[in-house]
Amino acid sequence: MFSGGTGTQADPYLIATAEDLNNVRNYLTSHFKQINDIDLSEYENWEPIGGEDYFLGIYNGGNFKITNLNIDRPLEDGIGLFSKLGGVPLTSSRNNYVKNCHISGHIRGRNNVGGLCGSSSFDRYYEEHIFYNCSFKGTVEGRNYVGGLIGLCLNDLECCYTEVVVNGSDYCGGLIGFLSNLSTGGRTHITKQCYSNSNVIGSSRVGGLIGSIRDVIIEDCYFVGSVFFDSLYSGYGGGGLIGSIRGFIEEPSILRCYSACSIGAPSKFINYGRGLVGRYERGYSVDCYHRAMADDYSTLKTSVELKQQSTFVNWNFNTIWGISPNINNGYPYLLWSAGLKVFAITDTGLKQAKKICIITDAGLKEIKKLNVITDTGLK
Repeated sequence: MFSGGTGTQADPYLIATAEDLNNVRNYLTSHFKQINDIDLSEYENWEPIGGEDYFLGIYNGGNFKITNLNIDRPLEDGIGLFSKLGGVPLTSSRNNYVKNCHISGHIRGRNNVGGLCGSSSFDRYYEEHIFYNCSFKGTVEGRNYVGGLIGLCLNDLECCYTEVVVNGSDYCGGLIGFLSNLSTGGRTHITKQCYSNSNVIGSSRVGGLIGSIRDVIIEDCYFVGSVFFDSLYSGYGGGGLIGSIRGFIEEPSILRCYSACSIGAPSKFINYGRGLVGRYERGYSVDCYHRAMADDYSTLKTSVELKQQSTFVNWNFNTIWGISPNINNGYPYLLWSAGLKVFAITDTGLKQAKKICIITDAGLKEIKKLNVITDTGLK
């Protein structure tokens, strides 16, 4: 059935093969842990896990990769590795439902389309992030609610990223198409320390990171790439980070974020584009910067200025942000994303090690995970 485990929190099902991963759809409330890189090329048109049912379990990708995910279902909704995550409140506290999951491939659907999942709606009252350290690389194509990672999301994210080409119509974003908190009494959802390096194309409510947000807070995030929108719906255009902000909260919606991208549109629509947020209905931004064009709620800077630490007032360059001419083309990057780089001394100087191995009685074995002791513990 699986490569080990019993499906409990203490003893999750072990996912080591493409067949194991495909079998997850038959155990939608169980715990899973991926223990190998998985190539899905044998599935010419992957059927999203869940289909009409919600995945209510916990999936830990173990920082392994899922590659060659191919989905071509242009007439279907809820398209991604998973179709729909969550759906009903759960009685026990479960944190980080999907974590350490990294996917690459090509996705095409209709509405609610994303690389990881089409839509997510876990219980809104949980105190921990639902998506942690997840990524998608490739292409995502659909109509409405199209995101590089998630099409329609009602949950928290932390340390997630995408490198994609997104092509859709309304509500399109490099990370998420539409991010919302539909709660009337629960806490405000937070997305923090996420980024996208992508090309995003859509019609309206198009954002480099997120197409549209409603009653959520975005902290310490960025977008680098390009945004293009080609039509309007009720005056909505595109933004370098967020396409539009809607909802009821009056507090700051975007804190310590930046966009270093180009924004394009036909000449008759270009005035509906903004450097950070295409259109504000509620909320505002604090200590945010952009490069592309005018935006009344954030500060316009040149590319040179965006590569200088002194530009970023009230930003934490000790534990959250880093800046280096050799990383992220010189723009600020999130420290967690840089990882640990190991170098070897060669006869031509230092060279970054691509793979670390140890000698065992069975020969060389690659080290998949390496921890170092820091002043804050193991990293």
